[in-house]
Amino acid sequence: MTEREDFMDNSAMLSYLEFKNVGPAKTMQVGFKDRINVITGDNGLGKTFILDAAWWMLTRVWPTELNSKAASGHMLRPQDPSKEATIKAIFDTRHKKGTTYERSFKNDTANTFKFNRKGQEWEVEQARPPIPGMIIYAQVDGGFSIWDPARNYGTNEIYAKQGKLAPRGYVFTPYEIWNGVSASDGTRICKGIYEDLATWYTSQDDTQRKRFSAILEELSPIDDPIRVTGTTRIAVDDARMFPTISSNYGKDVPVIFASSAIKRIISLAYTLLWNWEEHNQICNMLGQKKEHKIMFLVDEIECHLHPKWQRTIVDGIFKIMNALDSQAKVQLILTTHSPLVMASLESKFDSEQDTWNDIDYNSELQQPEVTPRQMEKYGSINNWLESEAFDISDAASIEHEALRKKCSTLYRDPKSTKAAWDECKVSIEQKLSNSDPLAITFHYEYLQRFGNVTPDVKA
Repeated sequence: MTEREDFMDNSAMLSYLEFKNVGPAKTMQVGFKDRINVITGDNGLGKTFILDAAWWMLTRVWPTELNSKAASGHMLRPQDPSKEATIKAIFDTRHKKGTTYERSFKNDTANTFKFNRKGQEWEVEQARPPIPGMIIYAQVDGGFSIWDPARNYGTNEIYAKQGKLAPRGYVFTPYEIWNGVSASDGTRICKGIYEDLATWYTSQDDTQRKRFSAILEELSPIDDPIRVTGTTRIAVDDARMFPTISSNYGKDVPVIFASSAIKRIISLAYTLLWNWEEHNQICNMLGQKKEHKIMFLVDEIECHLHPKWQRTIVDGIFKIMNALDSQAKVQLILTTHSPLVMASLESKFDSEQDTWNDIDYNSELQQPEVTPRQMEKYGSINNWLESEAFDISDAASIEHEALRKKCSTLYRDPKSTKAAWDECKVSIEQKLSNSDPLAITFHYEYLQRFGNVTPDVKA
């Protein structure tokens, strides 16, 4: 098996990405499988970069091309404009597996996509993106990018008769996903969370209310579900009715005043339901077959969430997808800094259909490097913090780590002086509790070395 084949799985919707002279490294390879694909690594090493590139290769349009207000999803550019730069992807299509598409910044190679220096853009063919299913990108700022084959490709003929081009996708900023958004001609694209929830929770038809409530329950911790309780008006100069949610302290709170975590979950639940409903309605109107493949990209899936929510978020997403569509085939690519998210994957991780890609900085090559890793059952969060995923040598404070290293030095040195031990003893008593394992071990070693004597150094 070749090095490239090690990274590939042709059963996935997206199997492989390869970068040359683009992004944080001169070269980078990352492989995917057909279910859960988790990416870990320090800040600035390329996690979001990979998601942005994946979105573009799947849709052929950058998020900021669709919405200039988007905070992320800008067009990627070569590290060195004078050298060849490529992004290569291998992914499945409806009829053929293992199809290779390549976008190139080249000046002298025929039959490749070239970089237009005057236009400063990647040159791509204007055709249907290769993935037949829906593509959803949840960005870390709370915005969402969506590509739906029914709305963004299946309506080409309708728009052509009007002398227009079908939308190439939808990119909603956080403001737009909550307040709604219209096209330039005033056509309503999305009503937004505030309006739709207010309608769902006051309508006599409870279909959408039940669906949304079920989705919220799946995304919430078992002992702390989010519940929409009704609607309320909040201002004399704003005629809108806002949905309210139950709070931990027993009062209903307008969702506009909810915490960032609650809003993150509600916006995720709404986007999944809205996209699914829109896809089904458009397919019914056009007489098209509904798609069951879903590519879901999520940047920092744990963003804003309390630890107990982080443990259930991945499982909740799959339960929602299966509840909305029993035939759904979901490929999830997510980035995370959370040891709780990693711990939550231990019991469900299957190396045949899941991957963990870890990005580290290679000091010899002086660039980031992607390493596929085997999922380990570390169990505790501390073990995950000290694992290859996060590379922290001590799952405690910096001060605690410094004391641990100082103690280790004293233990190993038979010639260490009592004064040095006494100084360390005072620091431990000042900074650690008596029940801390490090403090307990140190006091035992101190007694073994010097007996029960008074330290020479006082606090």
